[in-house]
Amino acid sequence: MFLDKRHPEFNLVPMLIGESGCHMREIHQATNARLRVRGRGSGHLEVDGAREAPVPLMVAITSEGVDQAHFRTAVEMTISKLRIVQGLFEHFCQQRALSESLTRKSLWRFGEMSKDAEIVLADLLP
Repeated sequence: MFLDKRHPEFNLVPMLIGESGCHMREIHQATNARLRVRGRGSGHLEVDGAREAPVPLMVAITSEGVDQAHFRTAVEMTISKLRIVQGLFEHFCQQRALSESLTRKSLWRFGEMSKDAEIVLADLLP
């Protein structure tokens, strides 16, 4: 899922990850899926340890083997967290009297995925 960081003062990534990674850990513990936030604005320094990956900000969700039910649950739980963050962003914009155009679009969208993922998530995709 691609993430859209629309305002430099709104801490999208920490809100999604949760304090000490609690939100990501909760999803992992419930589903055994692996979640990673990567790309520009993620704060994660890649293998060379010097910079973020030169790709759009995203959360990648993977699941071992063919565990489709747990993969789908991980995606649904991530979407649920993102909806909460979306509400926090809307409140952030209201408090600062920022343009409503900032909140008209979702803070996330589905990105590239495998054919298997498309099948499992077909009813969730736009």
